[in-house]
Amino acid sequence: MPDENDKPTGIADTNYRDYFGLLRPKEGLPFDESMVIVENEGEAKTRIIVSLKAFLETSYGPEGENPLEMHKPEHSYQLAADVVSDLEAIQRISPDLVGPANITLDEFISLGHDSIERSVIKKGVRARIRGMWPDDLSGNVTLKEGGVIEAGFETMFTWNLSQFDVSDIELSAVSDPKDLENPGNEFASAVYTWKVIQKFVIKVGENEKGEPLYKPAIEASFEDVAHRVAVTLPNFDFEATLPDGRKALRVHQPYLNEWSTIDEIVIANRDLRGPCGARDFAGFYPTGDAEFREINLGVRRQIEGGILGVPIEDRIAIARKILGFARTQEGFVLHQKAEFEAILKRSVIFNGYEKDGVRYMTPHEKAGELVSYFRGEYTKFDENAEVSAERYRRMEQRYGSADPKKREEELAAKLSDDSEFASLLKEFGYEVTGFEAAETETGKLLNELNSTS
Repeated sequence: MPDENDKPTGIADTNYRDYFGLLRPKEGLPFDESMVIVENEGEAKTRIIVSLKAFLETSYGPEGENPLEMHKPEHSYQLAADVVSDLEAIQRISPDLVGPANITLDEFISLGHDSIERSVIKKGVRARIRGMWPDDLSGNVTLKEGGVIEAGFETMFTWNLSQFDVSDIELSAVSDPKDLENPGNEFASAVYTWKVIQKFVIKVGENEKGEPLYKPAIEASFEDVAHRVAVTLPNFDFEATLPDGRKALRVHQPYLNEWSTIDEIVIANRDLRGPCGARDFAGFYPTGDAEFREINLGVRRQIEGGILGVPIEDRIAIARKILGFARTQEGFVLHQKAEFEAILKRSVIFNGYEKDGVRYMTPHEKAGELVSYFRGEYTKFDENAEVSAERYRRMEQRYGSADPKKREEELAAKLSDDSEFASLLKEFGYEVTGFEAAETETGKLLNELNSTS
């Protein structure tokens, strides 16, 4: 078998392993107020799902504390449904890779992977506090429990660690204790999800005093949860090179690698590549538009009082942002196609493991069927890249160029027309009240696609 030192940097990291020993569930615990006693695993599963969904709704739903456009509850609900569907299909192909326990746990993790969405805003742009392990935290934002202490930033989501009961994490387990005082969203989401799973317990016996003892009804270590959440952490490269030499946005998942389990591959693929690789354009483009609206809060603030009073210089700035984002989508999709192919070609499950001419592992006996299944699910990359490029081409022709080096006169002339400015906003899903927008290029394109399908 391959030596652990052969694994990519970060997987066998000391800090990474330390967390696992600290948060393993303990059996035979006396009752405390954090526990909820259930009759069996089935009841626990139902109540865990209800709890995770309720937290998403009260946090990020339309009436929640911090309503979100992209990371609204439906994002996690769709991920959970897609992941369960994939795992059930894989179970039919190879029951040794996926069992009922995998499907149950991965449904919980899919619902909880974005539980904690802390962010700060500077100049109208949201910056999420990303990070799975301490080394992931950028260090660019100085954080303090309950707020942000860097000039120019405003708090979007107040964070109270005690709410999620992570006090049992020993700070000595990490290189710098402050990193756990303000963990990244991915780590915090993993802790929160695991805590919800641990909350529902069944009786397993009694102690010497005759007092009942309990254990979690659904058995899962923090390691089980953490590995699966970790693969959803994104890294961004805005100047990555495509095979044809063009520069384009690449979103990469650094913890997804050749050693990843089938569960991790399924979750990572569905979270990032599902919309652009497994859905048609009508199912893909709204996710990108929602991401734009969620990040660019300044745009909504500028138009919330109506568009008639928005000065031309602000209209031009908004147009540059919208057109610029639309221009990135073709390259984003093509890079996701490359990421998809890379994991199929690198995973030890599908390819085995060989080093220095020595074959340590052979591919899984059903590797061919598994790869065929994934390829059959992810057939839309090229189509979505092509339609995304056409969408931007039409928007550029109508409204003007996203290129800041080009003269602004063209944009100014078109956006001084209130109807055209309203249409541009409508292209990306903004609601323009009190004004009738003309038909959008996106709408025209969708109608053409529907008529030819």
